Amino acid sequence: MENARYTGGCACGQMKYDITGESVRMLNCHCRDCQRASGSAYAALLAFEQKSVKLTGELRYYGVTSERGNRLERGFCPNCGNPVTIKPGASIKSNSAAKAAEFCAGKN
Repeated sequence: MENARYTGGCACGQMKYDITGESVRMLNCHCRDCQRASGSAYAALLAFEQKSVKLTGELRYYGVTSERGNRLERGFCPNCGNPVTIKPGASIKSNSAAKAAEFCAGKN
């Protein structure tokens, strides 16, 4: 079976991503932070192993801390403000994308 491939980027085109491989997790997160970040009732998320993701262009990050004390970094384009990535912060012990998804899903 052929590996999945996802390509895209921000609204202005300054930042691009190229992901090769299957997602390790898919979820619709309803936590308050994801609601704020998405402006909706939930955020639809796909999590990938870090080695599968290639990012080009500039991203800026801001950190958030959950009610449970977990840290998460949200990446966005500094030109258009489009949210693009989420990665675990310093207090999450693993660098896997699944851990970032677990932050939102409340599994830590």
